[in-house]
Amino acid sequence: MRITDFVENVVDDRTLVELNCGRLKELMSANGVDALFVIAMDNWRYVTGLPVLHSLFMATANAALVRADASFPTIFPLQGFGYPMQQRAPWLEDIEELPMDGTREGLQPMGVGKWPEIIANKLSELGLAEGKIALDSAMPFALKESLQNRLNGTHFVDAGEILRQARLVKNEEELKALRSACGLADIAMEDAFKVVRAGASELDIAAAVEHSFRLHGAEYSAFTPQVFSGLHALLPYNNPSSKAVRNGELVRIDIGCCSHGYHSCFGRTVLAGTPDDQVNEAFTAVRQALAAGVSEAQPGVTNVELHGVMSETLHKQSGGKYDLGSYGGHGIGAGVHEDPMIGDKDSVEEIVLEANMCVALEPSVMVPGRGWLGLEDNLIIKPSGNEVMTQTRFGLEPGS
Repeated sequence: MRITDFVENVVDDRTLVELNCGRLKELMSANGVDALFVIAMDNWRYVTGLPVLHSLFMATANAALVRADASFPTIFPLQGFGYPMQQRAPWLEDIEELPMDGTREGLQPMGVGKWPEIIANKLSELGLAEGKIALDSAMPFALKESLQNRLNGTHFVDAGEILRQARLVKNEEELKALRSACGLADIAMEDAFKVVRAGASELDIAAAVEHSFRLHGAEYSAFTPQVFSGLHALLPYNNPSSKAVRNGELVRIDIGCCSHGYHSCFGRTVLAGTPDDQVNEAFTAVRQALAAGVSEAQPGVTNVELHGVMSETLHKQSGGKYDLGSYGGHGIGAGVHEDPMIGDKDSVEEIVLEANMCVALEPSVMVPGRGWLGLEDNLIIKPSGNEVMTQTRFGLEPGS
């Protein structure tokens, strides 16, 4: 049995879509918006519940329209995908396929081809030719311009703030999906620990993570598994690489995966070899900073205050050796990094935490000569306190 089959994590896709679209429609009404058009993969998943091939080539190949007067969205899938999508989600009844034929790039609407006419006709059919339609940020300029030329009476506006507000606070189905993604990441982290040793490469460790994700039912890795060994952490652009882990080096592992369209993102740090006082002291300081953040995370606290608690704790516990800097974490959900961002007042928009917001707290430090030491947990803000979704043990010895 895969973890995604566990009863407590079963997500009802229809309910998920109803709740997400219901939240969007409330915000659309408050902003005088008649419809919201999305094309970004994360926004598509948020409003349809439908997975798509996770590939750059499919990044803007499917679109959906949320209307104020409809329970479910109209979807515009790429040619050939409409029927299987309806079989998976029979409650999605209004489907208009976008042809691959006639476009200059079949899987990316760079030339848009016949798409504007098809979409414009559907908008007119739905009575939106004179309406106010919000567009997400991934909308290709060529497609937006072609629609505007065909629908002179339509007022197109930015959907960014509506989507951001809708996605800040999660519903119960979203929380199920996030718990599932975190459970999968916990298993993958333990599988990664089994590979960490002097002589293993960063790629060996990353491969163990991705194999674990596939084996246990994750849809995909939320990002390339990050494995930072020793001072190679100073060159993260090349990570992970064929570099071999050396005895005495820290190995920071930062991973995440997708389950039901929602993403985990968490990390641990272990050591190849026996830790000395320098490493133990740094680990204790970072561990205490994370613990202080978890203790503070509750409704009414701001993301800036949360960062401040972790920063002060890290500085104090390390005797002033380490500083958290401006960044301390981020929100998680349909996106890997989304609001509320956790940072100082000069780096993030201050947001008061509410129940069912979800955050990743990740204090980290560079230990001179040893590498990057970071710890990260994923939390649900509860009406009183929080729930820590990631449960992997803390310890410098990978086999402990």
